[in-house]
Amino acid sequence: MEKTLDSKFFWGESTATIHWCEEKYAVTTYISEFWNTVSNMLYILFSLYGIFWSRRLGHEFRYILCYAGMMLVGLGSTMFHATSLYQWQLADELPMIYATSIVVFCVYEAENLKRPGKAVPIILVGYCIIVTVMYLVLKTPAFHQVSYAFLNFIIAFYVLVKHKLAVKNSVHYKSFSALTRNVVAGFVLAFLLWNVDNAFCPQLRSFRNKVPLLISPLTQLHAYWHFGTAFACYNAIIYQKLLRMVYLGLDRDIEVGYLFSFVPHIRPRSYLPLKNSIL
Repeated sequence: MEKTLDSKFFWGESTATIHWCEEKYAVTTYISEFWNTVSNMLYILFSLYGIFWSRRLGHEFRYILCYAGMMLVGLGSTMFHATSLYQWQLADELPMIYATSIVVFCVYEAENLKRPGKAVPIILVGYCIIVTVMYLVLKTPAFHQVSYAFLNFIIAFYVLVKHKLAVKNSVHYKSFSALTRNVVAGFVLAFLLWNVDNAFCPQLRSFRNKVPLLISPLTQLHAYWHFGTAFACYNAIIYQKLLRMVYLGLDRDIEVGYLFSFVPHIRPRSYLPLKNSIL
C-alpha cells in the first residue's frame, strides 16, 4: 500500500497475513509494534556474540553461517513488527527456513571428517526454493510453520538418535545436557506464551488498559517468543559446535564457559586461539 503524507500510520495500513496482539502504533507513530520490534535485539546480540567466539577460535565457517542466518531472522522480524507489511513478513518467516537448513547441514555433517559432499546442500537448497515458491503462492502461515517444524524434526532425530552415543560418551555430557535443557525450555516457554498471546488477546488488551503504563510491556507475550526462541536457537548452535568438537577429537581441549552465568560459549581450556578449520 502506498503511504501518503496524511496517512494515519507511518508505514501505512497493515498488509500482513498474520497479526499479533500488540496494539499498532501505541508507543510511537514510527513503529507498528514497538515491543515486538525491540525484543528482536536478542537475536542480533546472540548472533554477534556467537560470531565473535567462532572467529576468535577459528571454528568452521558453517557455524558463522548459522549465526548469520539467526541474525537475518532477527533483522527480518524486526522490520516485520516495525511495519506490519507483507513483504517484511516474508523477510521474517522465510529466513527461518533458510537458517534452520544450515543447522540441518551441520548436524548431518557433524561426524564427517572429510570434505562435505554436495548432495545434502543441493537437497537443502532445493527444499528452501520449493518452500519459498509454495509459500508465495499459498500465503498460508500454517504451511510455513509445518515446513519449519519438519526441519527441526530432522535436527532432533539426529541429535537424539544418530549422535546419542557420541554425546553420552563425551567428557562434555553434562554440558550437552545443560544445552539441551536450555533449548527445550526456550522453545517450550516461547511456544506456550505465543499461544496464550493468540488465544487470550482480548483479555490481555483489556488487562493492559487497567494496569500502570510501566507494567503494560510485561504483558506483550509475543515479545517473550522472541526471547525464548533466540535463547534456544543460540544454545542449539553451541550444541552443534560442541558436537563437532567431539567428532574432531578436540573435546578435551575445550570447555563451555558462560557469560553472566547465563550465555554459553565454547572456549579452549588454555584460553589460546584454537585453529583447526577443515571447511
